[in-house]
Amino acid sequence: MIRLDAPRRDVLRLALQSAVAAAGAYLLVQWIGTGEVFLAVISAVLVLQTNREKTIQTAGSRMAGTIVGTLVGTAALALTNEATAALELAAVMLIMGGIAAWKPGWRYGVVAAAGLAVGSDLGFWETAQNRGIAIFAGAAVGIAAHEAGHAIQHAQNYGPLVARTNMVPLV
Repeated sequence: MIRLDAPRRDVLRLALQSAVAAAGAYLLVQWIGTGEVFLAVISAVLVLQTNREKTIQTAGSRMAGTIVGTLVGTAALALTNEATAALELAAVMLIMGGIAAWKPGWRYGVVAAAGLAVGSDLGFWETAQNRGIAIFAGAAVGIAAHEAGHAIQHAQNYGPLVARTNMVPLV
C-alpha cells in the first residue's frame, strides 16, 4: 500500500472531489437541459476549498456575485445595440471589476455580467435563467462533492477526521 503525506493526500482528495463535482454538474445540467454545461462545471469545481466552511462561503459568494453580475448585465442589455456592444462589454467589466475590488468573493459575477452583455441566440430572460441555474447548480454540486469526501473519510475512519472529532466534545 502506498502511504502519502498529508499535503499530497489533500491534493488527491481535492482532485477526486473536483472530478466528482465536474461529472455531477455535467450530468445535472444535461438532465435539466439549460445548455450551459461549461458554467455549471466551472462553478462546481471552483467552489471546492480545503474545508467545509470555505467551500460553503465560496459558493455563497459566487451565487451573490452571479446575482449582482446578472443585474449589471441586465442594465447593459437595456442599452445594447450592435454599434456599442464592445463598449458596453468593457463598461460591464469595469463595473464588475470595481465591485470585485470592494467584495472579492463576488468576482465570479463577471461571468454572469459578461455572458449577458455579450448575449446569446436565446432571449434575454431565457439566457439569464439558464446561466443562473447552471451556476447555482454547479455550486450546489461542488458543495455536495465536498461533503461526499467527508462521508468517505468518515466511513474509512480517516485519522485526522477522527482526531478532530475527538477534540470537540459533544454539546
